[in-house]
Amino acid sequence: MSMDGGKMNLDKLLKPRSLAVVGVSDKKGFGSSAGAHAIESAIPDDKLFFVHPKRDEVLGKKCLKSIADIPEAVDCIVLCTPANTIVGLLEE
Repeated sequence: MSMDGGKMNLDKLLKPRSLAVVGVSDKKGFGSSAGAHAIESAIPDDKLFFVHPKRDEVLGKKCLKSIADIPEAVDCIVLCTPANTIVGLLEE
């Protein structure tokens, strides 16, 4: 988030042009809900990335195996993984 004239610019958080959902799932829960809402959002399909290390596809969308596999910088990443994985994902 950048500072603009002393004010924080939250556009990348509130209106991301690209998004990655890490830990997306088709099982009921946060990972599934985040994935479904991301698909329904205004974010273009080619700017929406699903990441899951063990799945090839979730909710009809191809999954990448890791954050490092995302082919471009994204505005926002949603982490839908267990608490004990968050630090490692943030470091990645």
